[in-house]
Amino acid sequence: MSHSRLICFAFEKARNQEEKRGYVKPSKSRLAARLSIEVENRTGFAFGEKSLLNYYNTALKQNQRELRIPQIEIIDALLAYCGFPSYSAFSAEEECLNQTEAILPRRRRLFFTLGRLKIESEWFFKFSI
Repeated sequence: MSHSRLICFAFEKARNQEEKRGYVKPSKSRLAARLSIEVENRTGFAFGEKSLLNYYNTALKQNQRELRIPQIEIIDALLAYCGFPSYSAFSAEEECLNQTEAILPRRRRLFFTLGRLKIESEWFFKFSI
């Protein structure tokens, strides 16, 4: 149904894992390299990080048109990496997310001032039902 959402979901999961490893703000190329390794481990053949990065950039830029990933093995590997047993399970999860589309994470800036020291941070909050 939506390969764009799948690739974005995979990159978000890779970002979360890299942040848990201690990288404050991992780059898109680092995330693509991580996903490339995961795809290679799951499928047995190498799929370049540049291709994954191109898919991700295309998914971010396209608003109306749908991204299509022609390699079924890549789709299956990304689904397995994201924790979905099948594409139908991912589609069902996506339908639930589409119903609660108004409940998206919101980014806010937070400022602290301690004497001359000014601390600026971004934080996220998410409402759930």
